[in-house]
This record gives sequence, structure tokens and C-alpha cells, in this order.
Amino acid sequence: MDSIAWYDLTPVSETSFYAYVCQETRAADERWRAAFARRDLVVVPPITYDAASVMGCAIVGGAADLRALLEGLSAAIDMTVERLGEYDHRYGTITEGVTDRQLAVLGTAVELGYYDTPRTATLREVAAAADCAPSTASNHLRKTE
Repeated sequence: MDSIAWYDLTPVSETSFYAYVCQETRAADERWRAAFARRDLVVVPPITYDAASVMGCAIVGGAADLRALLEGLSAAIDMTVERLGEYDHRYGTITEGVTDRQLAVLGTAVELGYYDTPRTATLREVAAAADCAPSTASNHLRKTE
């Protein structure tokens, strides 16, 4: 992409990485930012891209601010609204596909200190508090992670 000044990739695992990208501001970027200016809106990650454009993102805000955003972008940027409705933070793009039970076990693990450093709770303690077998607790935590 012509507007990329530089980038840095940090491996996370064999199949994933973090990317930090420095992009020079283009006219389309300025129009995008101007459409958000002075509005109470939040772009909820992840934002998905293809080689030429933003392919998808979730934008959360009040009806008037969302309407103003759409009106501000409609002439400047080609876009499609896929879904409108109440925002449920538990089932946003990051936790899509995670069940209430999995989230409950994760919450129990956090409360007990399973993710503290150093760890202050064992998997068995999390399982007992969540009223399930350690293997079940492990599966729930793995899926939510």
C-alpha cells in the first residue's frame, strides 16, 4: 500500500502476530476522521481489512450520532450497514461465539486469581467454584482465551 510509511510485526504464536503500522494520512483518512469528530461513537475492535480498504468494523453510539456519521460518510466513502440494533458488550466482535457459561467460568477464574501473577488459584479451585470438573473448567477457559 502506498500510504504505509513503515510497519513492525511481533510474533504471538506460530500462526498469529501483532502488527503495528504507521500510515501516512490520506484525503480519505481525513474524511473518515472528520465524520467521527465531535460525536460520541466508539469503534469496537477488531477492524478487518483487505488489501485496499476496511472490510468491517463495529461502531457503537447513540442513534443521532450514528445517523450523523452515516450522513457524513455517505458521499465520501462507499459503505454498507450490515446490522443495526442494541449493543450487547458480552457478544461483541471479540467474544462472538463464547457462551454465557464460558464467560461465567472465566469470571470465576478472574475473581479467584487464576490469572494473577503469581497465580493465586488453581484450576481445581476454579472448577469447584464453578461447580464443574477441572477438565470442563479447563475447556471453558481455553475457549474464552
